[in-house]
Amino acid sequence: MVHHHAIPPTGPAGADAERGEHAIAPDDRALALLLITAWATRTRRVLRPVPVSELTPEELVNFWADDQLEEPLDTPVREWSY
Repeated sequence: MVHHHAIPPTGPAGADAERGEHAIAPDDRALALLLITAWATRTRRVLRPVPVSELTPEELVNFWADDQLEEPLDTPVREWSY
């Protein structure tokens, strides 16, 4: 499950800066929520319910790593036929 507070807040830069957070445009916030939710649904991985800025690099790599879709290095290159 993706928690909405994991996405950076929107709003005036001054208000967010007082809380030590960076302002983010509403469209970017919606896109981030969409991408995180889609990836969580596809991979069944979840993020800790904290703001993204509090996640560790290891948590982010583990969440976004595409180990399910990568082919082994010894897989032959497929040629395209047109």
